[in-house]
Amino acid sequence: MDDAGAEGRAAGLKPSVMHLVAGGLGLVRARLELAGVELAEERERVIALLVLAVAGAVLATFAVAAISLVVVAYFWDTHRFQAIAAIGAVYAVLAALAFARASSIVRRAPSPFSATIAEFEKDRSAFSGERPPAP
Repeated sequence: MDDAGAEGRAAGLKPSVMHLVAGGLGLVRARLELAGVELAEERERVIALLVLAVAGAVLATFAVAAISLVVVAYFWDTHRFQAIAAIGAVYAVLAALAFARASSIVRRAPSPFSATIAEFEKDRSAFSGERPPAP
């Protein structure tokens, strides 16, 4: 009797284990799909940011050059060296402000794949029996 009961439990255990493995694989697949979606979104955002930054930098360079030439030409007969020095000082201050702002944006940016990491953390907590972290 014990052998028949053990065989029945073994036969019943295999489908349960297979169902558990299939569920785990489905969970991993869903998390990987989420990571793929986040990767695609991040790539599109970075490409758009780079295109806009390059276009803005080129156009700003043309504008700054034109304005600089107008200022230097206006003061050429009277204060040409002071005009050139003042323009250089203004550019240096604006460059420092731009770099400080860019640094601030980079520091405050959310980490890539934060949603995927949060979902993995929820899964880990659920499997370990812990209380899931608050969002």
